[in-house]
Amino acid sequence: MKKVSKTTKTEMTTKMGFTLVELVVVIAIIVILAAVAAFNYLGVFHHVMEVCDSL
Repeated sequence: MKKVSKTTKTEMTTKMGFTLVELVVVIAIIVILAAVAAFNYLGVFHHVMEVCDSL
């Protein structure tokens, strides 16, 4: 007869996927990086427009 092993809680969570907290943290990091990138892009865009106007 085959023994059936009990699945522990930690094994179950690793099999099921990510928790809601982990997903929220990842989304927050992505939003912060996107905001920083957009801010830098706008700064470069304004600098380029100033340079083009002075020509």
